[in-house]
Amino acid sequence: MEKIIVAVGSTRRPKLDAVTEALVSIQSAFGVDKTAPEMEFEVVGFEVPSGVRHTPPARASAPKRWCRSPVPKINRGNIS
Repeated sequence: MEKIIVAVGSTRRPKLDAVTEALVSIQSAFGVDKTAPEMEFEVVGFEVPSGVRHTPPARASAPKRWCRSPVPKINRGNIS
């Protein structure tokens, strides 16, 4: 059987590994029938634009509105 090339829109290793694991699961599901030929996959990652900005490297570089406001202190007065 021909090799099936699977394109993934990411070059991140965890994502490529997850696709490989899924394909192995599919292969074993179809591998029950011993007369069926082995499936061969090749997972290829590609760098693609996601349209999402990168995560800020530190909280200090995040806009102020992203930071949680401090919790105001409660004035309990003369409550015992």
